[in-house]
Amino acid sequence: MKFIIIISILIFVINITICEETDKTDKTDKTDEFDPINEVPLSKRRPSHITEKHYCETCLYILGTVLKELHGKKTETDIIDVLEKMFNPVTIQDYIPDQYRLAAEHLNSMFEDEIIESLITRKTDYHAINSACYYFTKVNIV
Repeated sequence: MKFIIIISILIFVINITICEETDKTDKTDKTDEFDPINEVPLSKRRPSHITEKHYCETCLYILGTVLKELHGKKTETDIIDVLEKMFNPVTIQDYIPDQYRLAAEHLNSMFEDEIIESLITRKTDYHAINSACYYFTKVNIV
């Protein structure tokens, strides 16, 4: 009888140790995972009435238009000037088609700093689009 109790206690202790080790490895694995929901504040996520595809198309359209207007310039003032010209209520229809306007205004109002940063630090135009797409993929979660 004592032997069975000792074996039971030993098995119980081994199971606890194994569970604790499993919990530790699970926690370290989770830190390496991409967790978009916790990285982006709720206020900056894509509005649910704008589809994911439409949000992506709008972002690509904005970045392509801005890059075309910049002609290789990378200064913050040049980028801000182009964005202000694009999103000016008087001239917005010259730059952004109606089907993109709502999503474009949301992107610009929520992420102007991130857009500017990706354009300033770009090595190439492709790099700016790629880094913005990576960031906005996290935002595209509803």
